[in-house]
Amino acid sequence: EQNVRLFLVQYVEFTEILRLFEIGLQLINEEEIRNEIQKQLIENPTGNIESSNFFSLVIANEQFYQLPPQTTTIEDKWIFECKGNPMIETSLMNLIELILSPSIIHRTNSIQQLTTAYSLIAQGICDLPSYYVNNLKKLRS
Repeated sequence: EQNVRLFLVQYVEFTEILRLFEIGLQLINEEEIRNEIQKQLIENPTGNIESSNFFSLVIANEQFYQLPPQTTTIEDKWIFECKGNPMIETSLMNLIELILSPSIIHRTNSIQQLTTAYSLIAQGICDLPSYYVNNLKKLRS
């Protein structure tokens, strides 16, 4: 019975995550989102990591590291722990980065459309119990 409850909670949360990405599709095409998600995972790198405008999820020494944008080296301060799936959490953070990127802002027909989509996504992320997305305040800066 406990496993069934856990499955239902995860299912509801997963459905909400899909909805958040669907909202993002109002501003970003599916190919752009997919490309960033595919590039964000780096396994056992040798040397410096290529600089990116997005968060990178690095697996090295049997440990997850979440590197902020423009970070090219693995350090202990980037050790990543989350209650949910590290790939999903990093993808949500990169969805925020992508929505607020200059290319998307310039391409958007209406700043109101951008702020509405951002607000819906940010509120949805805040309601996810297994994920902590720490770049939600970026729009305010």
